[in-house]
Amino acid sequence: MKLVVDNTDRIVLNEGDEKISLKQTLIVGKSGHGKSLCLERGIYNYWKNGFNIICINDAKDLLESAFMGFPAEIIADYHKKALQEQNIEPLTPDIIIFHPFSFKTPKTRIPQISLFTFPILAIRDSEIGFLLEDSEDRTTREILLSALNNIKEDDSLWDFLLKVEIMIERQIKEFGIQRGKIPDPKSFGLSGTSMGSLKNIDEILRSFNRFQLNMFLMPENFELNLDIEELFENPEKIKIFTTRYIDDQKTKDFVVLMLLNQIVKNAYKSKHPILIVMDELKDLCPSNTNLGYKKILAKEISRMLNTMFRANNIASISTSQSFSGISKYLLRTNCFTEVFIGSLDSETDLLNLKQIYNFDKPIINSIQNLDFNCFLIRGIPDLPINAQE
Repeated sequence: MKLVVDNTDRIVLNEGDEKISLKQTLIVGKSGHGKSLCLERGIYNYWKNGFNIICINDAKDLLESAFMGFPAEIIADYHKKALQEQNIEPLTPDIIIFHPFSFKTPKTRIPQISLFTFPILAIRDSEIGFLLEDSEDRTTREILLSALNNIKEDDSLWDFLLKVEIMIERQIKEFGIQRGKIPDPKSFGLSGTSMGSLKNIDEILRSFNRFQLNMFLMPENFELNLDIEELFENPEKIKIFTTRYIDDQKTKDFVVLMLLNQIVKNAYKSKHPILIVMDELKDLCPSNTNLGYKKILAKEISRMLNTMFRANNIASISTSQSFSGISKYLLRTNCFTEVFIGSLDSETDLLNLKQIYNFDKPIINSIQNLDFNCFLIRGIPDLPINAQE
């Protein structure tokens, strides 16, 4: 794609026509230079064209995406002025806010939210790998998947873990290992055992203990389970998911992964195309992290952007204040069909842009001096070999 300087009008529309385009878009730019406004413009265009808008994370736990639903009279003047320059009115759609059920939800006044849970049976291999943070331990993962395949629709998380414990005990007996066991009230009342190379029940329970306080994994027939088909209805309402009342970052990211998997799995049921919004990708999928679950999440999101979204009539807009801060799993695999580059002045950001796009010095200088709400628009080229995690 030709390198151009443009405002945000082209974030959705193909050049030269009015046909909506299913793009995987990334918007990068430092704070205060129009990144959020560009995102809102993109959401506006997709919303206007009948897309189901689903914001799957709340990067700062401030519900910033919900500000789109504020009445026009309380929107900041600079924001309204920028929109007026593009001949559009402020976006004031109906907003629905979703939050996973958690005992950490405060008892004070909070925004109106719809609490939801996931059915345990919706957990699949990618979520198990995320929780265990071990892509090589096929034995333990197969035990967990086998337990999932053997639970009934009214089985709870405790029932599931009890089945896991029984299956692991069978494995132990096959190897002639016997251990004394004392039920632990802090771990679903189950007992611990040691199994050599196979992950022991203690490790598995530690992975699932987070769901005792944040109890959003429930039986298949539980009334609060998220109804994906209902989520796809009423495209005039923008759906925003937040985990602001959950403290543990891994639990927050688990919600994002499970939600994305559920949307992709059921996208064929939607009568309308879908737009996924991921805010501050550098926090969701950071570069150079030592956290195993973050690396797994980046790989899963990369796979979705590259293949699953495009195969299921799903567009996406992601944002980040830093280009270099995004995991290279996403940057080196051509996940994004279009990138909006706003003003950046970090040496690391500029170096990465130079390496990936072969930008010369005049272009790098122009990126540093871009005006508010102006962006260089570029498609991802073949990445060089040194763009690695």
